[in-house]
Amino acid sequence: MTAEAMDADDARTSAARPSCTPSNGVPSLRDFVEIVWRNLKLLLFVPALAGLGAFAATSVTPKWYTSAAYLTLDEWGARSADAIMHSPPVLDAVSRAIGDSEQASDARREALDRNRRIVVAPGNVEGAAKLFRLEYSDRDPRRAQKINEAFISAWIEAAKPPPDAPSKVNADISRIQLRLTSLSELLDDLLNRVQAAVDANQKNKNEVAVRARDLLLANHLDFADVVAVLRSMRSVSRALVISEPSLPQEPSWPKRTIVSILTAFAAGLIALIFVLLRASRRTSVTT
Repeated sequence: MTAEAMDADDARTSAARPSCTPSNGVPSLRDFVEIVWRNLKLLLFVPALAGLGAFAATSVTPKWYTSAAYLTLDEWGARSADAIMHSPPVLDAVSRAIGDSEQASDARREALDRNRRIVVAPGNVEGAAKLFRLEYSDRDPRRAQKINEAFISAWIEAAKPPPDAPSKVNADISRIQLRLTSLSELLDDLLNRVQAAVDANQKNKNEVAVRARDLLLANHLDFADVVAVLRSMRSVSRALVISEPSLPQEPSWPKRTIVSILTAFAAGLIALIFVLLRASRRTSVTT
């Protein structure tokens, strides 16, 4: 068969085949199925190749392991613990505990702090959690466990009250007792003024309102002082650690299965878009 005859046969075949895109430019379901069927090998090959490539890449990528410990803390305690672990003295103590030969530096502290985090434990509600998880990630699982343990020990040591804490607490308690005595006197005076205002047909109601405001403000300040004193007396102990740092057995990153599936899905979607655009372009050229 000559080349002219083959060209004529292809032209007749193209003319007899229905267009994959209707006149309005939107393919119907039947046209879409036909396009997918004609390019099925490509649509299967590209995602498979991309998924295998992602699986191979994640297999040679350095793995990270995460050691976790569970702490019985409330929201305020978790924020306090995170702030203490973020401080340079604690980071330097952790560096010494794990046997770093290099002198502590800002870069070394940043590296230690960057891989540590305190998160709400699974099953707890954000804002009302009573259990938190301290995590540390490293490429060596045993090192991750060791550093996590060092963070807990340094945090407990740093959170201990100073030797003169009892005397300061007693002074604060004495001060609050004096304020409460003054508050009681203010309350008695307010009750007397309220009774007098009622007897005088409430002529002094503005003055009573001002005194009530002063009473509420004083009560709020005293309550805040009591809370501060109680928090200063609260010491951190090993009892807060209900689960010691774990020795991770499986890497926390990269997740080879998840990465491979997501990569294959993205590659398949891109291949499908490419096939549809190519079919639409061919149709517009022939028309």
